[in-house]
Amino acid sequence: GWNWIKKMNELKELQRAEAFFEVVAPYLGDFFPSEYSLVEFCAGNGNIGRVFSDKGRIERVNFVDIKKVRGLEKTLKDLRCETEVNLDGVESYQIPRGDVATVAIHACGELTDKILRKSVAKGVPVAIMPCCYGRGPRGYSLVNPPDPRLLLYDCKEDYFDETRMRFLIESGYEARIERINPKITPMNRIIVGTPKKQTNQRISGGEK
Repeated sequence: GWNWIKKMNELKELQRAEAFFEVVAPYLGDFFPSEYSLVEFCAGNGNIGRVFSDKGRIERVNFVDIKKVRGLEKTLKDLRCETEVNLDGVESYQIPRGDVATVAIHACGELTDKILRKSVAKGVPVAIMPCCYGRGPRGYSLVNPPDPRLLLYDCKEDYFDETRMRFLIESGYEARIERINPKITPMNRIIVGTPKKQTNQRISGGEK
């Protein structure tokens, strides 16, 4: 019945977070020489924080959302690293100083763009799996924007994510789009951006 469906959904969410980790962790591991902190936006049950804490070099996880769900309470009890929960949403959250990376799975619509801009403003690595593309990314002022003719792309999502990639690149980041197995989720793209060390120098904290 209902409990079985709920358990299956939880298992699928955890599987998605594990696939996300397998793709993203190597980039963050290469960027940070030692332990680092994680900010999980749109945290929900906190599955990314859980997986990274279990398998990565994580000293602290900050969970950011607009409400605390029951699954997050369980995650907080299970984690061995330091944790913090902020329920004021993406816009008002201030990314802390230090060696920090931001992550999110299925950040809906413009939330993806807000997280990207916040991360770039702090000069920190970012990895996001977008969803619910809607009308697409807005508010980007790019020197070399991608061609807006949607017929040139396999799907509109390609154009939207290319815009986000250009934003990262023009902000001094190395950027790429990775994918997890579409059987886990059809919205399987991950935008990964890491500041170029020679231009960013990985200065902890401080707005660019």
